[in-house]
Amino acid sequence: MFFKHGLMARFVINSTVGRNKMILREKLAWSLLFTLSMVYLFSSRHPILQDNENKYIKKEMNIPIFHGGSPLAPAGSLLGSCWCGSDNYCMCNPSLAIDLVLIEKDENEELYVWLVRRSDTNQLATMGGFVNVGETTENAVSRELMEEMKIAFEGSPTLLGLYSDPTRDKRRHTASAVYHARIKSGMVPYAGDDAKDVVRLKLEDVTKKDPSEFFADHYTILADYIHSHAQFSTTLNKSSTSTTYASSDGSAIRSLCNI
Repeated sequence: MFFKHGLMARFVINSTVGRNKMILREKLAWSLLFTLSMVYLFSSRHPILQDNENKYIKKEMNIPIFHGGSPLAPAGSLLGSCWCGSDNYCMCNPSLAIDLVLIEKDENEELYVWLVRRSDTNQLATMGGFVNVGETTENAVSRELMEEMKIAFEGSPTLLGLYSDPTRDKRRHTASAVYHARIKSGMVPYAGDDAKDVVRLKLEDVTKKDPSEFFADHYTILADYIHSHAQFSTTLNKSSTSTTYASSDGSAIRSLCNI
């Protein structure tokens, strides 16, 4: 009798141990399957994350849906600035930047433009940078001018135009509010922040250079400024007064540039 009970007890123990091992293996298998599924779903190659209208993701898996783009874009795709609200509504937008065409007129009435030489690409560029959260584009101009050229800017810059071609900057999709302003003759900026050097270039010599010497679309920006300045000068010469030039809001230049 004792032998019979011992066999039964051993059978029960072995069965319990076997069942526990099987349950453990099942749990490990399900965990592995879940992990692999998540890796697959979050892969940039999986089209389901690019489908912002997929309600299954939004409702069943509670994955944030990005509107206007994706932070998981495949290599070579355009990137932007992405953020998510507390309600899982997410946006990817072009990064907002500013650029400034900084002009100097010397004692001989010659016009010069002050540029920076970038430390990363060694290309010429207008002074500029990205706009901080809570900052106006005009405030960003003043801040960047101090950071890159160590100039304390007084007054308000004049808007030249908004440059938003998605391919203008190879790094990411940017939109730049471009301004222009003048500094006093004899004022010498010097490089700060991420600028390698500052360069003083005769304005009329800009278009004689190879566009590849300039960063992003800055050659186009400068060419547009030269064109608008030529139109503006012609308008002044035909005008009987110079009151238009004294307009502080830059409306004359904006109308000439159709902006």
